[in-house]
Amino acid sequence: MSQLTPEMDTEGDVFGVRIAAAIIDFIVVAILLVIFGGIIGGIIGVLLDSFLIISVISALIPILYFIILEGKYGQTAGKRLLNIAVVHEDGSPCTMSSSAIRNVLRIIDQLPAFYILGLVVMLLTDRTQRVGDLAGGTVVVRTE
Repeated sequence: MSQLTPEMDTEGDVFGVRIAAAIIDFIVVAILLVIFGGIIGGIIGVLLDSFLIISVISALIPILYFIILEGKYGQTAGKRLLNIAVVHEDGSPCTMSSSAIRNVLRIIDQLPAFYILGLVVMLLTDRTQRVGDLAGGTVVVRTE
């Protein structure tokens, strides 16, 4: 992936685009879960009761998808397709640690269901940040 050029001060303009990117990403994650679940389930299922192992992997795949792609590239597949990216509040590239913070806190953003808390917080903050963004010091902006 090439170097991102963030368009700062566009974070208020990307609310709907972030939702669309999240839908794309959840589809990608679902496909990854089916692929890895089938492969790992087939291998491990032969060896031992794989329910616990598959459950752990199923929990890790979505978290690692977001942490690694945003931490390394600033974008997931959905964000890349829709020309938005995660950057630090000062416009510098997102780091792995900021990505880990913002994505582990998805657990909070998802409360009570369907990202309601995250959406409400986004609507109440000037820079359209969810709880994870506030804690990680990140914003989502358009890219050139």
